[in-house]
Amino acid sequence: MLYEQATSPAHQDHILLHELGHLLHDHGVGQPLSTDVARTLMPSLNSEVVQRVLGRTRYSDTEENEAETFASVILTQVSLRSPEPQGVVPPEAADVIRRLENTLQSPDHRRAR
Repeated sequence: MLYEQATSPAHQDHILLHELGHLLHDHGVGQPLSTDVARTLMPSLNSEVVQRVLGRTRYSDTEENEAETFASVILTQVSLRSPEPQGVVPPEAADVIRRLENTLQSPDHRRAR
């Protein structure tokens, strides 16, 4: 795993969402990673995605605050939802919903499935 293992599942979720916030807001783009290096490091992934993720170096205070806010807002919204489904998920969205739920579950819970 690429996050702190010796912390609570809620904190792990926050860490993951914080990092996702950096990616979605295009924060901290550093030195470009060459396409050849990206393909060598992770040949099965899209080289543009690898370049975007591994090309990040450091974040400004504003970027850190934005990522922190993003994670907090998402966790607040998720925790306010009822565990019972509120409606029918359209078939074309079912796979996306399943992947999001799997991503947000604790690692121990994912292994149990």
